[in-house]
Parts: sequence; C-alpha cells; structure tokens
Amino acid sequence: MGKAERIEIEDFVQNIVERMETPEAFEKMISREEECEAQGRESRLRDVLKKEWPVDEKGERIYQITNIYEEKAEELLIVELYTGIHLENGVPCGHFTLYLCGEPDGWKLSETRMMEYLQNL
Repeated sequence: MGKAERIEIEDFVQNIVERMETPEAFEKMISREEECEAQGRESRLRDVLKKEWPVDEKGERIYQITNIYEEKAEELLIVELYTGIHLENGVPCGHFTLYLCGEPDGWKLSETRMMEYLQNL
C-alpha cells in the first residue's frame, strides 16, 4: 500500500469518528452496493459501533491505526485499530477492526462484515 492510499484510509477512519454522532452523515459512509435490501432503511451499524467503540473522559473516540491489509478474495480492506488510551501509561487499551469495501465514490464501511464482527465481540 502506497503512502497516498494510507493517507486516504486514515482520512476515512477520521471521518467515521467525526460523523458517528450525525446519523445522516454516517449513513453515507456505509456501503449499499453489497446489500440491495438495505436501500431505504437506516442501518443499525452506527448505534452498535458507537456502543462498542469506547470514548475517553472527554467523550472523544481515541484510536491508532495499527495495520491495514487487503483481503482480495472478498475485495475488502481491513483496518485494525487500537482504541482508547490507558491514561496511566498512554498505551492503547482496546482493539477494533473496520471492514471497508471500495465503491466508485470511494471507501465505504462494509455493513455486512462490520455487523458480523461486532456480534462476535
């Protein structure tokens, strides 16, 4: 993965964090190509993601990208994160994975894979 692609992914993850509090903006980040039946309904992904991705004492979602890799067979990009920061020593204290799929207008969250992952946490 080149530097430009990594920056694009980092920007996308930051957008997820910024848009998580706004349902309409967050919905635009979810892939609709993989699930045609999802058209016209609001995803549960935002609510589940907000619950599982912890916030710090200031109410901010802290994260650090630790790994990005492609799963070519399923045409996914998998982004592993450390979430939250342990205040005593500044070390990340949680682990989280995002599943992204490429669409003509850029990266989107793979709702199907994200919900499978979140149900298994």
